[in-house]
Amino acid sequence: MDATAAVLPIDSKHSLPLVRMRRHLLGDESAEGGAVDYMRFLGRFRLRNPALEPIYPLHECLLALLHRTAGASGNGDAAPARRLSLARLESACKLLSSHFGEAAALAADVEALLTALGPVGTAARAAGSIEIDAVAAAFEMDYAAAGGDRQYVFALQHRLARMHVEGLARGS
Repeated sequence: MDATAAVLPIDSKHSLPLVRMRRHLLGDESAEGGAVDYMRFLGRFRLRNPALEPIYPLHECLLALLHRTAGASGNGDAAPARRLSLARLESACKLLSSHFGEAAALAADVEALLTALGPVGTAARAAGSIEIDAVAAAFEMDYAAAGGDRQYVFALQHRLARMHVEGLARGS
């Protein structure tokens, strides 16, 4: 198959030619030929919520723990729970903190984590529980700050990350 003809299906109505996808994913770096300076590329991306940067390297572990904690509710539902009480959130945060120490310092204090989560944390305090999907969304990248419209890249990344985190929670 010709590389210029290869496509990546995005959804039932859209696909993206892989050559164009490389240009959109890498931006200026793709125009420089075959070699890509990935450190320069990654340096363009920031979280929409910079207060979460300290715990970002562990956010998948945090999300997996939240999914596991929700799954351990014992309510007998076939569908996994998407909401946790603040007490269960605190238990998951303590486990993360005890395992990762200083790297998970933000999780050591659930109130500090709720503050860092911004509007998600404020809503959680008001409701007495937190939505796991809202926590995941709080870790979104700011693609516009990286120099372009990355909405389709975000959608693809979000689907892959969610499947990965849910797989971690299932232990697969």
